[in-house]
Amino acid sequence: MKQITCTMISAFIFFFAASTFAGDEICNGGDLVLCPRERPRLLDLFERNILYNLTTPINEPHLSRIKSVNINDVAQEIIAPLEHLSPEIHSCLSSYLTPQGFWTEARLIPNVEMRDIRDEQYYVIPKSCQKVQVAMQLRTSTIGPYRYMISENLWNIMDEYQRAGLILHEIILRNFILNPSWGEKTTSVRYFTAAIMSAEISEMTPAQFQQIVADINFKCHPMR
Repeated sequence: MKQITCTMISAFIFFFAASTFAGDEICNGGDLVLCPRERPRLLDLFERNILYNLTTPINEPHLSRIKSVNINDVAQEIIAPLEHLSPEIHSCLSSYLTPQGFWTEARLIPNVEMRDIRDEQYYVIPKSCQKVQVAMQLRTSTIGPYRYMISENLWNIMDEYQRAGLILHEIILRNFILNPSWGEKTTSVRYFTAAIMSAEISEMTPAQFQQIVADINFKCHPMR
């Protein structure tokens, strides 16, 4: 069922996209939580506070309000604590946050509705809210440069912090996909993104962070 769903998504976006791209049927993506009279929130960050009992970092309100010239700079500020906790992982994630990185394989697509990719295993959202697919990622891209497809309409209503979080989610997901033992569920992806974007990350010791990395079997592959 998952492969059929992803095939339908790929076909749907192919129909509306201006240029041609293709990939295999196995794909995953990022989600937003939309609530009445509230700003959109990345599912990872909603679960950070509600499911994982992690707290909001002190710089989140500031990073949410700024109008960044380069969204990679916001993502770099978010992962800055990793330079002390794990220089190797910090360097690896940073390799995607360059002019030759993530955005060379990403495309904002206007006026499309992405079908839900049921890769969450479990998730929680408020009763009055809805979860919507904001991005999808192909395991491989066999025609054209695009691996990451993002809904431009939803991207435009996200603040800079949520945008940077989505980019980090996709980068972390990419590295899980490269792990042959990954089970194609994004629970660990969302948890790791939430942990990196929490206040607790600045209080961790390198040993505590490495334990998280070991628990979720995360291995980072630098972008080349």
